[in-house]
Amino acid sequence: MVNTKHDFPIYRKYEGDFSFFKITAPNHFIELKRLADLVTKYEVKAKILPDFQFINDMIEKHNNHWIESSETEFNEIWSLLKS
Repeated sequence: MVNTKHDFPIYRKYEGDFSFFKITAPNHFIELKRLADLVTKYEVKAKILPDFQFINDMIEKHNNHWIESSETEFNEIWSLLKS
């Protein structure tokens, strides 16, 4: 179930630019959630099957729920969190 054929980090986001994901490993990701000027950071380390599946679905862009993002885009949102 663990996806190991990709180079990490992988960047994804939801359409609408409100959640950005940095997938750092097959079992770990960071999500930055933006609401107006407020940015919240969530860090997830998968320990159970549904979490592993969620990460794999993000990587594979399952059902087009996620779209490609970039390190630059993620870091722009990250800078809002740090300011």
